[in-house]
Amino acid sequence: MRFGFLSIVFLTFGLAALAMPPAGDAFETAPDLPIEAIHTASSTSSARPQYPSYTIPQFAEATVEPDAPLIDGVSGSHSVWFKWRSTLDSNVLFSGALAPGTNGPLLAVYSGDNLQALQLVSSEVPLSRLDSTLNPRFRAVEFQAKAGVVYHLRLDAQGALPANAWAAIGLYLPASNDAFVFRALIPLSGVETSFDYRLIAGTAEPKEPLTRGGDVPGASVWFEFLLPESGAYQVTVGGDADLAVFQGDSLASLVRRSWTVEAPGTVRGSIIHDERFQGLKGERLILAVSDGYALAGASRGTIRRVPLYDPVAPPKIQLGSQQVGPPKLTTPAIRPALLVEGRPNRIYEIQTSSDLRDWHHWQWHVPSDIHSTVDLENGAPPEPFLRVIAPE
Repeated sequence: MRFGFLSIVFLTFGLAALAMPPAGDAFETAPDLPIEAIHTASSTSSARPQYPSYTIPQFAEATVEPDAPLIDGVSGSHSVWFKWRSTLDSNVLFSGALAPGTNGPLLAVYSGDNLQALQLVSSEVPLSRLDSTLNPRFRAVEFQAKAGVVYHLRLDAQGALPANAWAAIGLYLPASNDAFVFRALIPLSGVETSFDYRLIAGTAEPKEPLTRGGDVPGASVWFEFLLPESGAYQVTVGGDADLAVFQGDSLASLVRRSWTVEAPGTVRGSIIHDERFQGLKGERLILAVSDGYALAGASRGTIRRVPLYDPVAPPKIQLGSQQVGPPKLTTPAIRPALLVEGRPNRIYEIQTSSDLRDWHHWQWHVPSDIHSTVDLENGAPPEPFLRVIAPE
């Protein structure tokens, strides 16, 4: 009987222990943020902020302190606190998610030494930058961290929670090549070279050039590479990211070298974007990859050699008799045309555009037995701008 009594006492004690609040239930006893929750600048993890990497044990047993500040005017019911000391000045993204059957988390980041003197430093990531369809119980905030400062990270819930409710958090720093001056080297070799990129918590510098679509990127990463051979190349990225290839030594001096192969398409259910460019052996070029959401996990892109002649159907070529003209605008009802005198054994570049920003490119090779003037008419759908670039 004595053994049975001890078993009952141990079982009762064990159940009581399991019902204890999690570490960090109170501001004063907040632990350091677990390393499993931190994704540094060098991280290549494919984890998405929508699915944070660290699960808080026993979250359903958390309480809230009476004098804890409101979050967005809402009083929480299950607060958990963590401390994190920044080692550098950086943009930081802090995300949290709750189990199904809940209303979604409340998130905040503070600075200060005690609960009564806390200063809110975070701001919620706009809905336009969140893909909440991936996880509707997900939230994210971001802030500008200062080196040496201790930040207090808080996740809270609203109302009662089921006994098995869980919560997860993650903290993300930008990739090391977030800034143009810290661009990463892609060593090209062979026909195709892969490279990894990560846009989580990334930023865009004030003077960054626009990529496709005319939108200022919400985040970008930068690369540079040397061409091992002269010829044509194609860059492909996925995950809704945009890209462009440039030449130049500073943001202010960048000149775009790539053109859009075609509208974004899908391969095996994934969105892809392609850009193509030509260059000479030994030439150093710059690649920018950008994303307005900046919440996707690590992704992979490729740079590969392609045939010099673009397989996309070229504009119609007809014989004509007028002189070369500059880019010109025509009405939508008129098919634009330029008359170009072609020299034999030369490759001319034909470019068409609808906005003078994004140009579709083709090559026109003048046969050796023809020395004539040609009339270039745009193919369908018509684009009102047309220009022809002669070889040097």
